[in-house]
Amino acid sequence: MSVLMKKPHTDVVIDGQIFHVLKQHKNTLVTIVQKLSVEGPFKDLEEKLPSYAISLRGAREKEGISQKELSKSTGIAVTNISKMENGQRKIGEKVARKLAKSLKIGYKVFIE
Repeated sequence: MSVLMKKPHTDVVIDGQIFHVLKQHKNTLVTIVQKLSVEGPFKDLEEKLPSYAISLRGAREKEGISQKELSKSTGIAVTNISKMENGQRKIGEKVARKLAKSLKIGYKVFIE
């Protein structure tokens, strides 16, 4: 006769909510949550770049397009898009409207 063994569990806290999971899954869950975290991928950038640069890069990556593809759809030079994403060039209203149309978001996120 075999005996059922209770596998070890642990608690994982995510956004203040406690989840009781198998210990063997804890590291996997923590990794997944960190990768999905809103502040995870851009946390370092927030300290170094202006908000318009982060918004532009985030919107472009969300749409899954390259700087070159964004350049073709907006008529804005790739070098200028790169400078905007790196915070070296501000975004005026006319350019913000072009970017917003291609990226399917409101243009005001690009204006400081």
